[in-house]
Amino acid sequence: MKDLSILFTSAGNLAFPTAAESLKKAFSSCKIVGTDVRDNAHGFYFCDKKYLVDYRNSSNFMTEILHIIKKENINILFPLSTEDQNYFSEKKKIFEEINVKVVCSDFNAVNIVNNKYKLYSELQKSNISFPLFYKIDDYSDVEEIISKVGIPFVIKPFVGTGGSKLYIISKDPNLLRKDDLKFFQQYDGSIEKHIVPGSTLVSEYLSGNEYSVDTLSKDGKFYYGVIRKRFSSIGGLALEAEVVDNDKILTLARNVIEKFKLSYINNIQIKEDKEGIPKIMEINPRIPGTLALSIRACSDFISDAIRLVNNEEIIPCQKIKYGLKIIRYWTGVIVDNEYINSIEDLRNIEDEK
Repeated sequence: MKDLSILFTSAGNLAFPTAAESLKKAFSSCKIVGTDVRDNAHGFYFCDKKYLVDYRNSSNFMTEILHIIKKENINILFPLSTEDQNYFSEKKKIFEEINVKVVCSDFNAVNIVNNKYKLYSELQKSNISFPLFYKIDDYSDVEEIISKVGIPFVIKPFVGTGGSKLYIISKDPNLLRKDDLKFFQQYDGSIEKHIVPGSTLVSEYLSGNEYSVDTLSKDGKFYYGVIRKRFSSIGGLALEAEVVDNDKILTLARNVIEKFKLSYINNIQIKEDKEGIPKIMEINPRIPGTLALSIRACSDFISDAIRLVNNEEIIPCQKIKYGLKIIRYWTGVIVDNEYINSIEDLRNIEDEK
């Protein structure tokens, strides 16, 4: 493989240290360049070069990214955050025209799976299981919808990450799984405060086991996957999880990969209902924060994704280490002024002609 010069966006993403460390181990010659809007992004510590950039909605953002690509001879662009997937998947052709490969699924797939209403609507057309759900178009629809889904029920926006603005409404918190209590809201008849008509949905509450499946694929071709049973989490990040063997869960994850023709690393969130039937909760078309566990249990997802984007063959995972667990603890990077001053600020640079 030729020398790699990889640009990661959103270097403050929780999955970035895993990605950077994996690449350094897998490839002897690999330059890692990172960008973020925050000068205190922890991921900068793992980069060979680091750049402070504007927000994606800024008119300067693309100019800044193209400046970095030219200056650092970037040949692979690796978007990290959920929002990055929408932005860079839509603009893949711009980068491909300058010989930069983008490690993300195509825009049509990302546009669907990053929107829970679109996702559930598409799953409804197939034989892939999903929660009972309804879109709220008007506050007057709420009581009728609740009568259909039952109590407890879930309120969540079409688009959101890490459990943001997700609420599990119940009359009794004892009806919820312990790990779901962080989303608990008492049913008191004033749930309208959690609703934005036209962009909020109500779905059934799934009270069974929760699984997170990390997958590797390209254009819907499934290579391998690792199932993590989640016991506790904060936001979307697992605090305690175990690698398990479950054919039903893996088949369900594989089916959605093939249906939406997803590429590279994707994370499928699945939960069982009270009858033990697994259903798709959400699809994250990006690296998950607990990918390190799946790498230890199976194969190096990161280096395999790089090989796939370069159209190289990979050896699918042959044996998964079931029973492997992660127990999260917090650490951090220690930085000094020399490190801070090494961040190059590209905000408001002029367009290069």
